[in-house]
Amino acid sequence: MTERIRWSDEPGETLGYVGTFDRPAFRIWPPDEEGDRILLVYLAGDGQHMYHDDTTHALEALKTKADELLSEFVSSLGAIFPSSAGLKAERASWPSADELAEMSHYDQEAWERRCAEVEAAEVARRLDEPAKETGQP
Repeated sequence: MTERIRWSDEPGETLGYVGTFDRPAFRIWPPDEEGDRILLVYLAGDGQHMYHDDTTHALEALKTKADELLSEFVSSLGAIFPSSAGLKAERASWPSADELAEMSHYDQEAWERRCAEVEAAEVARRLDEPAKETGQP
């Protein structure tokens, strides 16, 4: 659900970190005396930087809201979060070793380059995903 945000339960609050930053991009305060939790958002351009929820599942609802806001922020910069399911589906359509053996040398090199590109993209996504989430280089 909120895989792009690293959540940390701290005394008196829940902090959400993205990228390699050591400061939180999100902060969720525990329920107040009226049962209302507050999500504080520290993303550039977020016009409403406080969100409230007083339901029984407020913490998860606010984490989901944070994830949505992060996706909107990153999308506004032209970035996307690649689907690992899409990469797995593409990899499943790759030729088998026997099919590769029957291909021309040129086709084999093309497939090897494509495999390397997709693997590199997947590794980069895993390493850089938190940084992309914050819109930071």
